[in-house]
Amino acid sequence: DAEGLNSELLPRLEALQLHEERVVLCSRENKHYEALQILTIDLNDLSRAEIYCRLLMAREAQRIQEKFSVFSADLPAWARGVVFGPKKSGAKENQQDAAAAAGEARTRPLMLFLRILLDAHKGATERPEEYKKVSAEYREAILALLMGYAGHSDLPPNEVLGILPANWTLEGIADYLSKCARICLHQQRASMLEENLSSMAYLKTFSAWTKERMRKVNITVDRCCPVCNKRFVDKDNVGKAFVAYPNETCVHFTCEE
Repeated sequence: DAEGLNSELLPRLEALQLHEERVVLCSRENKHYEALQILTIDLNDLSRAEIYCRLLMAREAQRIQEKFSVFSADLPAWARGVVFGPKKSGAKENQQDAAAAAGEARTRPLMLFLRILLDAHKGATERPEEYKKVSAEYREAILALLMGYAGHSDLPPNEVLGILPANWTLEGIADYLSKCARICLHQQRASMLEENLSSMAYLKTFSAWTKERMRKVNITVDRCCPVCNKRFVDKDNVGKAFVAYPNETCVHFTCEE
């Protein structure tokens, strides 16, 4: 079957150092951690790893129907990296677009990417000969990823702080914490503003409804229905059912069109 065939192909591709083909195969098998690991460690391409995350987030949020290859040279603007790779004027908008798209994502590719970078940072410290970057470069990449996607749903600050190395100083991640605090405060204020606006709208609606309920129509003995020309109150002073329109026109219930 296809699964058995792929399990045989992966070791062969690794032996032949066909890393791009391994990424494509892992992606098809939904082995996203392995695909990101290959992009980050074997190919040493952090820009492509970020693009892979953005494509995956958009796919899981069902924003795109067509499939894009992470190695494509012609990617849509929203798929291009905002942290690693060339800086563009629309980088901020692209990041916000991806953040919105990932609200329902389950894989959390950015968290996978962060964990891989942390493992690479640790590995480069203990076994530098096995990695293409030094430990300091991986640390810079981690901080850049956190700053670029601070406040993203994939990277909740409480989880991020729980997996960062214990020997990292607070001063080293102060910029990231400050940015997270600003974003959280902004979201809280925006939520409070929306709640207050909603309350004001409700009060206005309730006020208008109360005024309408307070309106009344006076039916005198000689008042007649404009449809049948019969009086609303009969000789025995018994009122008949009627309908009142907003313009204060009244008709018998049976005469209503």
